Amino acid sequence: MARTTGEVATIGCEERGYRVMLYRTEPTGAIFNNAPTGEYTRMHWTALGKAILSQKSDREITDIADRHGLPRATEHTIVDRDTLLGEIETIRSQGYAVENEERVKGVKSIAVLIESDGETPDAAISVAGPKHEYTPERIQEELLPALQNTANVVELKTKHY
Repeated sequence: MARTTGEVATIGCEERGYRVMLYRTEPTGAIFNNAPTGEYTRMHWTALGKAILSQKSDREITDIADRHGLPRATEHTIVDRDTLLGEIETIRSQGYAVENEERVKGVKSIAVLIESDGETPDAAISVAGPKHEYTPERIQEELLPALQNTANVVELKTKHY
């Protein structure tokens, strides 16, 4: 994924209401955002977290928000529960999540869900890079298809191999 897009690629899952970074790979020249493997982060700060939240019920999302709060990381962070629920509804309908400087200023990320087999936790895969490089055209024509293909390969491998 990182080689295909030239961007930082990550995979994460949810644990106790937080996003956990399971793996990150960076091609030469990609941005480095200091997010180490194993890092716990607020779900509402990241595209990975929001993609994972999109598979939960509104009640489950509200419970996570009530338990952990919706603290601000940047001036772009969603800090209102109704706004977050609206964002999650958009993610459900479009099939991908966007993080637009919500965790780190100047960084944009796109994530798609990796469909679970029912036995493994929900996970998502993402790419992140400089905001100015993430145009709507690039997202739709390059990044989203690459993410969807990679997610499909991971789903097939976890279910059948």
